[in-house]
Amino acid sequence: MLIVAAMLGLLVLGILRGIVFSARHTVYVGTASIAAFFGIVLYPFFGNMAANGAFAALSDGTFENVILTVQPLTFIVAAFVAALATTVFSVGARLQRETEGLV
Repeated sequence: MLIVAAMLGLLVLGILRGIVFSARHTVYVGTASIAAFFGIVLYPFFGNMAANGAFAALSDGTFENVILTVQPLTFIVAAFVAALATTVFSVGARLQRETEGLV
């Protein structure tokens, strides 16, 4: 969460300065997307580990049934949004460089 917040904060500061598409902003969006994706993937895993540990502690060690649920659609949508955001900023930066060369 800290990485995502820091990258998006730097992105907002750059946009407030009047620069929307740049190589630096593409890196910010890509880093925030990758960090958010790993957060989305790892959050259920660690949540299930904590819940299973709590059940094992409550049952005095007799609970040994580990349950892990995974919903792949969430991961697919998160990966698509991350790739789309990074691609948009990459193409925008390239178009801006080409447009600046024409003016």
